[in-house]
Amino acid sequence: MNLMTLFGGKWKTPVPMHDNKTGERIAVFISIPKNASQSIIKILELGENRDEENTASLVIHENHQRARILNQRFDLNNLFVFCFSRNPYDRCVSWYRYHKNIEPYRSLSFDSWVMNGMPHHWIVQNLTDYVSEGITPLLQYNFLEQYKVDFVGKLENFSHDMKVIIERLNIMPLRGNWWHHQRQG
Repeated sequence: MNLMTLFGGKWKTPVPMHDNKTGERIAVFISIPKNASQSIIKILELGENRDEENTASLVIHENHQRARILNQRFDLNNLFVFCFSRNPYDRCVSWYRYHKNIEPYRSLSFDSWVMNGMPHHWIVQNLTDYVSEGITPLLQYNFLEQYKVDFVGKLENFSHDMKVIIERLNIMPLRGNWWHHQRQG
């Protein structure tokens, strides 16, 4: 497999990740909001951000899609599933600041927003009706639920954990169904 050096030699990834002529999928990136999703998409060269996977990428990615929805279309048990998590307080601060120009955040100080139960503006996002299901995008667990995730990177260890993911993605195509066999054993 050819490798491309990214970001001054810091990252290496298959050239290009989305130029997959076989249609084989090796991994799923579960994108949890405010957990470096855009950086990961750029580093892995997954292409444009999208709500529905419509590429031939080796890595399946749908913007802020929950594992439950992804599992309806892709067999997560036979793919390397990874995501990033973040210190919940830091993530909530980031969420609030990012959305501070829209309601309900605009009308509330951060402290008031927290004291009011951290109301959010998401109604339906990417096949999830947050209102009818009574869930919030502010709980990272809601993106994973009971589904097995093979690697959870921590935003606080981003450089190290991103290298781990890239190493695993780089060896998987070389060994065929390697990851699946490792998980079964």
